[in-house]
Amino acid sequence: MEVGIAELVKHVTKLVEQAEHGEEIIVKRHGKAVAKLTGIEPPKAKRQFGVLKDTVKLYEGWDRDLPVGLWEALAEPETGSRPNTKKRGA
Repeated sequence: MEVGIAELVKHVTKLVEQAEHGEEIIVKRHGKAVAKLTGIEPPKAKRQFGVLKDTVKLYEGWDRDLPVGLWEALAEPETGSRPNTKKRGA
């Protein structure tokens, strides 16, 4: 929406409410845009501890050490070779 300065002064409360609801108001002086009235983003919600309480169940022994064999099986294999870093055509 575009409004002149006189209309802005006359209806400022209504125009601010429209901007709060997402409408962009362009203010013109002598037919030239000079300002823009827009709403601002609401502040982000702060983290709230305890929101996920009782949504995750930890079973007995969840924190035990993994057996060595299982740990080794899950580890990335060591190939002993280095990646090819030579440039082609060199």
